[in-house]
Amino acid sequence: MLIAFNKPFGVACKFSPEPGKRTLADFVDVRGVYPAGRLDTDSEGLLLLTNDGELAQRLAHPSFGVDKTYLAQVKGTIERDLGRRLRDGIELEDGYVRVDRFRIVTSAPGRALVEVVIHEGRKHIVRRLLAAVGHPVEGLVRVKVGPIGLGDLRSGKVRTLSLQEVGELYAALKGGRMRILRRKHAVDKNQPRRGRVNHRAREEIIGADPFRFAVGPGEILRSDGLNA
Repeated sequence: MLIAFNKPFGVACKFSPEPGKRTLADFVDVRGVYPAGRLDTDSEGLLLLTNDGELAQRLAHPSFGVDKTYLAQVKGTIERDLGRRLRDGIELEDGYVRVDRFRIVTSAPGRALVEVVIHEGRKHIVRRLLAAVGHPVEGLVRVKVGPIGLGDLRSGKVRTLSLQEVGELYAALKGGRMRILRRKHAVDKNQPRRGRVNHRAREEIIGADPFRFAVGPGEILRSDGLNA
């Protein structure tokens, strides 16, 4: 079973009770499912729930290369070379991290709405990454996990994935894993065999499907990308 949930802001990503906080149990009336990956309490958007433990582990683990797409409202004016810097990699306290794709969606004086695609799953990774380059996050929404988009799913609502979506998700797991392995083991035939790297093979194959952002009653970001 696979369920898509549009998690509202302020909801803890667990079913067990937590004093003073809403949890998944307040919204999801389905037994035996649990989150496939994490989504911070202060973040909102797409969360996949499943009763398949192995699938949940694969979706969450970066070695399977399933990309997650986020919309982040950040402070500051975006530098022209920021996308390149993020794709090359930024060193954080727990190691290097790089994004698979980055673009500016819209901007205004002193703030911007950016799209970040990343397959890392470390805690607060998007927030920490953008803060490290001088752009603290004011609001964060996950709009896509692999091929599964938030679509028109309203905040606080759930829906069951179709058979086609489930098949696309499994294909993304397989394809992502193969991309990771190719980047790790590919070699350049024009160099000595030991230690050579084919940098072209390291590039991510990112789909070109545009995201769709649905506005829900509890969401931080409006469809125009800026707070009221």
